[in-house]
Amino acid sequence: MKRPDPASATDAGERDPLLGWKRAGLAATILIVLTVPLYALKEGRVRAGRAAGAVVMDEFVGVDACAECHESATEAWRGSNHDNAMAVADSMTVRGDFDDTEFEHDGITTRFSRRDGKYF
Repeated sequence: MKRPDPASATDAGERDPLLGWKRAGLAATILIVLTVPLYALKEGRVRAGRAAGAVVMDEFVGVDACAECHESATEAWRGSNHDNAMAVADSMTVRGDFDDTEFEHDGITTRFSRRDGKYF
C-alpha cells in the first residue's frame, strides 16, 4: 500500500498550517544570504577607493595637512574654541585657574592644579 504524499494533499485539513510562514522564512533567508556578500563587496570597494588616494600617517600631522583640500572649513575653524582647544597646554594657552582651585558641581569636587609644568 502506498502512503499519500503530504505535498500533494488536496484536503485542506491535511495541509501544513505553517507552510506560508515556512516559505516566507525561506525567502527571507535566501535574500539575506545573497545580500550580505554584495554589501561586503560594496563596502570593500568604498574602503579601497578611500585608501587609494589617502596618505596614511601614524602620527598627528596638524591642521596644515588638511587645510589645502579643506580651505573654507579651515578658515572657519582657525581661532575658534575648537582650534584653541587643540593648543598645547602652557602658561600662554591655559585660561583657567590652576592654582589648587576647587570646583564643586552635583556633589563632585574637582581640583585644578599644576605639577612639574603640567596641568591637572
